[in-house]
Amino acid sequence: METTTAIDPAIAAGPQATSRPFARIRRRLIAVYVLLLFVLAASVFRLIFTARDSAFEQALRHNQLLARVLEEHLARTYGEADKVLQGAAEQIVAGGGLEKLGEKAVHELLWRRQNRLPQVTAFGALRADGRLFALGTEYPVLPVDMSGAADFIHLRNDATDMFFIGNMALIPSAKREPIHLARRIGLPGGRFGGIVRCGIDTEYLVRFYEDLAIPPETVLALVKPDGKPIFRLPAAEGLSRLDLSNTAAFKDGRPAAHRGHFEPHSPLDGRALLVTYHWLPDGGLGVFVGTPMERVYADSDRFALRVAAGGLLIALLFGAFFGMILRNLARQEKLALHQRTAERALRESEAKYRALVENIPQRVFYKNRQLRYLAVNRQYAEDLGVPMADIAGHDDFDFHPQALAEKYRQDDLRVMASGQHEACEESYVRDGKRLTVSTIKTPVRDESGEIVGVCGIFWDVTEQIGLQERLKESEARLRAIFDNVQEGIVVVDAETRRHVLLNPAFCRMLGYTEAELMALSPPDLHPPETHSRLEAVFRNMARGIHGLVRDLPTRRKDGSVFYTSVSTTAFAFDGRPCFSGVFRDVTEIRQAREALAGSEASLRDAQRIAHIGNWELDLASNKLHWSEETFRIFEIDPQGFGATYDAFLALIHPADRDRVDAAWRQSVEQRDLNAYDITHRLLFPDGRVKHVREHIETHYAEGDVPLYAVGTVQDVTEQVLAEEEIRLLNETLERRVAERTEDLARANRELESFSYSVSHDLRAPLRAINGFSRILQDAEEFALSAESRDLLGRIVRNTNRMGELIDDILDYSRASQAALERKEVDLDECARAAWDAHAPAYPAATLRLGRLGSAWGDPATLRQVFDNLVANALKYSGKRDTPEIEIGAREAAGYKEFFVRDNGAGFDMQYAGKLFGMFQRMHTDRDFPGTGVGLAIVKRIVERHGGGIRAEAAPEAGATFYFTLSHGA
Repeated sequence: METTTAIDPAIAAGPQATSRPFARIRRRLIAVYVLLLFVLAASVFRLIFTARDSAFEQALRHNQLLARVLEEHLARTYGEADKVLQGAAEQIVAGGGLEKLGEKAVHELLWRRQNRLPQVTAFGALRADGRLFALGTEYPVLPVDMSGAADFIHLRNDATDMFFIGNMALIPSAKREPIHLARRIGLPGGRFGGIVRCGIDTEYLVRFYEDLAIPPETVLALVKPDGKPIFRLPAAEGLSRLDLSNTAAFKDGRPAAHRGHFEPHSPLDGRALLVTYHWLPDGGLGVFVGTPMERVYADSDRFALRVAAGGLLIALLFGAFFGMILRNLARQEKLALHQRTAERALRESEAKYRALVENIPQRVFYKNRQLRYLAVNRQYAEDLGVPMADIAGHDDFDFHPQALAEKYRQDDLRVMASGQHEACEESYVRDGKRLTVSTIKTPVRDESGEIVGVCGIFWDVTEQIGLQERLKESEARLRAIFDNVQEGIVVVDAETRRHVLLNPAFCRMLGYTEAELMALSPPDLHPPETHSRLEAVFRNMARGIHGLVRDLPTRRKDGSVFYTSVSTTAFAFDGRPCFSGVFRDVTEIRQAREALAGSEASLRDAQRIAHIGNWELDLASNKLHWSEETFRIFEIDPQGFGATYDAFLALIHPADRDRVDAAWRQSVEQRDLNAYDITHRLLFPDGRVKHVREHIETHYAEGDVPLYAVGTVQDVTEQVLAEEEIRLLNETLERRVAERTEDLARANRELESFSYSVSHDLRAPLRAINGFSRILQDAEEFALSAESRDLLGRIVRNTNRMGELIDDILDYSRASQAALERKEVDLDECARAAWDAHAPAYPAATLRLGRLGSAWGDPATLRQVFDNLVANALKYSGKRDTPEIEIGAREAAGYKEFFVRDNGAGFDMQYAGKLFGMFQRMHTDRDFPGTGVGLAIVKRIVERHGGGIRAEAAPEAGATFYFTLSHGA
């Protein structure tokens, strides 16, 4: 068989061809050296500029941190001082103002508050005219006119509740120039009552700043929102002339932002500064921190010098390194000539095995140490689509894409470096199709054992790889389904009964992790009473009996039990018999089923108890469906009932049958839902009669075609009989009411006659006894003995009392008999009229009258209620130095309750039951005069208005009478 060997063109061309690549390499090395010098220079400049940027950012962060610390300290300092000022202002306002409190009281108030804070000095107060009123450090003070002070002018004109921060200025009796802080004294009605002010000691601020160990060149300033600095460290003259409002920290005369920075020139000291500013949360003061730009870039400038020196040193090292490479290249050029001879001998040996490698199906190649092809077999050349003669002397970059050729090169270098053969898989695209080959590469050694190249053999495994990938994709799809299905899936070893596979849904269902479930067996997941059932399921699966296990109790990790439906099957998994189960949580379905069964049972019970049945009539088939209770009402055996409309009509009493049928047909024809709401009778074979009430609703299809009717039937026999009995009773009752009305009218006439007799027949002899006794007292005053005069006095008093009793009896009679003319009554007017009538007799008495509202009742009798209760309250509290009467109303348990309360003698509640009886009294007539009829009259009037009355009291603790009126009163 003829073989072909690829010859390196460089070897065939001789020494001149061999030297040309070395010349190109030298030119390239020189170009690379120049490029490296350029990159080095660019890197040096970049490092220098990066260092300057980093220095700027570091200084900026340092300034921001310092500004935030100073802001927080300043906010706390001013906040504490303002809190003290606010407390002083509120206490002065509560005391009525500065003049009302007096200078000494204000001095003590300021002195106590000034001692609370170390940063506060010169605590003082100015009057509304601007004169100094008091100081916390001295007493008394001269009333110096300070009406021109900025804080006084601002707070006098601005009525808002905000504190004012002023500039550093001398305050009388202060040894330093503090920063002013002031608050307005706002009197009631918006009146200006002066200001309270204090100074923030700048020495206190300086000590805090010194404790921070701030670099001496750092500039700190406190700036107001108008751009005017009020404090600077280090201190500088002319601070009041400075203005920062034209810097980047301000916009349109106001702070531009809560925080920020600007540079390079700052009006703080005229130098180039990096200035960072933070404003207090209320925007009343800003903290400005400045660092000189030479300080900012000092370290970066030193770093730039070091980087430049390092870059120069690296350039020199690169020069030395490339000089060594060029010298080594010259030596390699000499070695190439010697190598040519060795390669000639290699070609001769190559012919010996070429016949072998040309005929094997695998692709074979051989590369030299420079990774240029020395030989390939025919199959390899055909794969490349290049003649074999055109392959030798070339490298992979001539035939493959850059990335693939680089990979081949790295693989070859690794094999030659390790001296070991290596198997790998490689992919490439040919004719638009990606191919995968399996390659074995082996280092090639010469006679001395030195590695002189690499040999490789590979074959196409694209199809095998595709099969493996499709298998992986199939497994991935199955795994995705397995992991994402909502039902829990579990696989159990048939012999060991241990879990071998679980999906996430099963873990979530039981609340376990997969590792925890793998350590458990199926019996661990179910209550003990289900284990025998579970074992039976396993035995059935072992015999090939599969199916659905319903309502299997399953226990979660937290101990709770739910119900599952499990589909079981047996199969082989990894070569061993296994059982699988698909779990579905059916707890809600089971609960719904149980609830439905319970609801149906409850419905049957409810129908049975209420004697209400339901039915449905299919109008197309004339089929009638009755509930159990309907059958009980009609007393029919369900098995013997024809279940048709005609069968139903046959059960109705003959006298009612036509009426029922007509009502049913009318409801269907007129679509009137109320047409068939009817009560009729049922006639039973034994002659008994039942009364039932039925209601029907008919449902229609399109075109007003009736489809079916649903209805209810209720046994109303007892109601009908009861109504009949009630009707008879009502007739009897009406007759008895008429008789009783006549008796009552006759009794009222007799009572009126009695009242007339009491009013006239009893009063006449009483007036005579009283009159004759007074005449006898006047005529025989000196003739009678003392005992006789006393007896005559008793007669007069008792006749007077008898007259009062008669009057009270008549009043009680009128309260019981008088007709009530009901209208809207203003109860507030009734209470006020009762008070005006009785209060003049008790000039020391006071009244608290609440809102009573109005009520529907008789005006005259309701006025008498308040008149009796107010008179009673004044009488029993009249012995107090200051009788106190309260009349009011309150909501209690859904109704309105009125009350009259006094602070009088009160009474013992154990006798409260006798309080509202006729002539019942809790005190003797000597202590409190009266007949004991007033409260009985009140009770009678309230009861006639549909209400009630009660009392609460205690001895010597007053009494309260509560009464209600009905809503219709």
